Amino acid sequence: MENVAEIAAPGGAGAIVLVVVGACSVQRRVHGEWAEHLPLPDGGVLVADSTDSIRLVGRVANGVAVFVSSAAAISHFGHLRDDLGSGRLVRLSLDAVVLSLAKVLVAAMRDGADGMVTENVIDILVTRLGQVTRQPFGAEVFERTTLPNWRLRRVIQHVDERLDTGISLADMAAVAGLSAMHFAAQFRAATGMRPHHYLVARRIQHAKQLLHQSEHSVLDVALAVGFRTQSHFTTVFKRHESMTPARWRRDRLAA
Repeated sequence: MENVAEIAAPGGAGAIVLVVVGACSVQRRVHGEWAEHLPLPDGGVLVADSTDSIRLVGRVANGVAVFVSSAAAISHFGHLRDDLGSGRLVRLSLDAVVLSLAKVLVAAMRDGADGMVTENVIDILVTRLGQVTRQPFGAEVFERTTLPNWRLRRVIQHVDERLDTGISLADMAAVAGLSAMHFAAQFRAATGMRPHHYLVARRIQHAKQLLHQSEHSVLDVALAVGFRTQSHFTTVFKRHESMTPARWRRDRLAA
């Protein structure tokens, strides 16, 4: 018996990104009728305009729907603009990292994981999708060993709960129950990022939330996200955002 999961984007979204977990087909509503029957394999990715009404059809119609803001859609999927503007559904090539992250996200949503963990996985997923090429699906087989989903969730939660402390590669590896060398390789295979780069990105992301939502000084924010000095924080923040934390805060408050 086939299951059906209908998907509609909320207001303000610029694109719908679907990652299929378990093979199924995608249909789109055209003039009030469900048309097309686009098969997607396990890990298949489809990008659609946010105005589309689409649904998954299959014995196990399971997948992750991520609604991307207009600004983020332009940033990550600008290379697909002509296709989306012409009303075409776009399939992206199979990607082992995307499938791994999608399965983590499905499990996190099912298990009621902390919202910060879920948002973080979505951020990594969308960033990775922006790097995936638009190609027909082939018979690609991924042999790379990636971090199991439960280990990855544990590491993400550990990092988010201890951003104000010194977190080393050895700490993250211990939480995953692996040696530092094996953990680093498997983490990168699962997320597309080195553990240190991921940690810094999380610190900067949390710092932006504090800068925008609080009146804490830049030094207080720096300490709250694990930097020992304001100058080091400012240097790293500027490298990521092309402006100082103080300037970033002024621009956001003035908007």
